[in-house]
Amino acid sequence: MGNEAATLGRRWFEEVWNDRNDKAIDELLAADAVAHMEGGDAHGPEGFRAVRQMFLDALPDLYIAVEDVLSEGNQSVVRWHATGTHQGELFGIPPTGARIDIRGMSWAVVRDGKLVEGFDSWNIGGLAETLRTAAAVRAVST
Repeated sequence: MGNEAATLGRRWFEEVWNDRNDKAIDELLAADAVAHMEGGDAHGPEGFRAVRQMFLDALPDLYIAVEDVLSEGNQSVVRWHATGTHQGELFGIPPTGARIDIRGMSWAVVRDGKLVEGFDSWNIGGLAETLRTAAAVRAVST
């Protein structure tokens, strides 16, 4: 993992997500960066912070394990595994206490030592369906 793109890809998940390091967002993400996510795009550090906060409010124990990193030139792909407990509203679904367990990949482009563009691919619909099912089961059992 000797190149900059691979290093930044790994640091993004370890520092920004797992360590909850807000300063790392500004250090690693370009001001004009665009994150293309399943639910839409986020622009710049502040746009990303809003998305991250939505997930952390809903899944305060969210942990994203980096399973593998591949890179070439100024691009890297991180294969990750996320787990957590649904303890706050997410996608309009009230807390269910359900455990989430999802895998995905994020493709990153680096320029001048910062992440400038990212593409996430994971089953957001599957996560929403898991939470809706857990909410329905919870409603029936109460």
